[in-house]
Amino acid sequence: MRHGARSIASLATLADSDLLIAPETPTEDVLALFEQNLARGAVTLGVHGRPTGMITRQGLLTSLSSPYGNALYRTRPIARVAARTMLVVEVSIPLEQAVRQARSRSLEARYDPLVVVDAGRYIGLVDVSHLLDHLNDSAMLRSRMSHPLTGLPGAPLIEAEINARLGAGFPLAVVRMDLTGFGTYVARHASTRGDAVLLTVARVARGGGRTGGGRSRGPRRRR
Repeated sequence: MRHGARSIASLATLADSDLLIAPETPTEDVLALFEQNLARGAVTLGVHGRPTGMITRQGLLTSLSSPYGNALYRTRPIARVAARTMLVVEVSIPLEQAVRQARSRSLEARYDPLVVVDAGRYIGLVDVSHLLDHLNDSAMLRSRMSHPLTGLPGAPLIEAEINARLGAGFPLAVVRMDLTGFGTYVARHASTRGDAVLLTVARVARGGGRTGGGRSRGPRRRR
């Protein structure tokens, strides 16, 4: 990758892939998984590659520590304890959209991991705090590598985004825009008018301009 560009993450690259746990797995076996890996915050239940529930470490410990919880659940299937109301997101959605969905949950569930799927098939879990940290880092990176006037991403960011999408197998289309004669225009009309042209092009590039199948008009000639 040129210019020291860093990979732009997606849910596919952030997801902590893990095997699905069968719903009939004894709760004590799931507890052992948490005890063996202290960094594990949750496990996902599923059947035939599709998630059916999720249990967090805190949720499991809370259930077992409740009155008679250990006697009631320890040898029972983990499905008896796991929550069915998990947040399932498609792997293709933008990270910002995933954060908005996470924040729309109730306060007690706001930081539960996101269950990432691809057309219903389980991909993995994404920790919400990890997602927020990455977005903050990405915002700083984009600020340093974006055009100071238009705010559009520079070449390293564009290249990193293309590589990330190709690596994740996402559909991709690339359009190159070239301002023919821009240097001559700036030389004739001064840089302030050139800046106005660049800002207009940036607005169009972001989708704020006129769309349609007609041909665009070229610059008007001076008489």
